[in-house]
Amino acid sequence: MKQLGQESEKESSAAEAISSAAIQAFFQYGFRRTSMEEIARGAGMSRTALYLHFRNKEDIFRNLAQGYFSQVLPAFAQALAGSGSTEQVLTHAFVAKDGDLLELIMRSPHGSEILDAGFSVSSDIVAEGEAKMAKLLSDFFAARGVPEGLGTGEDIAKVVTVALRGLKTSSQTFAEYREGQMHLARLVACAIDKG
Repeated sequence: MKQLGQESEKESSAAEAISSAAIQAFFQYGFRRTSMEEIARGAGMSRTALYLHFRNKEDIFRNLAQGYFSQVLPAFAQALAGSGSTEQVLTHAFVAKDGDLLELIMRSPHGSEILDAGFSVSSDIVAEGEAKMAKLLSDFFAARGVPEGLGTGEDIAKVVTVALRGLKTSSQTFAEYREGQMHLARLVACAIDKG
């Protein structure tokens, strides 16, 4: 039994090293120019050892996307369950959904390429994560009460989810993105709270 626990610790340690090395390589070289060799070197292992864990860099990227949503979805749900005005809660939730990684991505010279890779290489993971976020938003809006004529909580959640994605891909800087999120939170709050 002890040996099995040690194997699991080694696997976990290797996965963390690979994730960290991949993130650094993607930030430094961009997704297209990053090679498995660079990731292996950054993780302190041979390329052969890296292939024992992942088939290719797309597989690594998908693993990172899965880890991102596993981390941010609970934080997003917790922020939506918080107290405060609709605008305050939405602003906190929008920040929580970004996690620690998005600011680094957007500040990277390869940020737009990394975001594009996220939407293409892991489109199914992104779609599933965004659907879960939309459901949480829908429940939040339904609980706050949606004024007549605005549709359902689900309708508003879909629009907000698409708007957040658009802000992420169209903002030139992280500060511009964050400002856009605050404006979106204020706009939605005005519509929701007027009823």
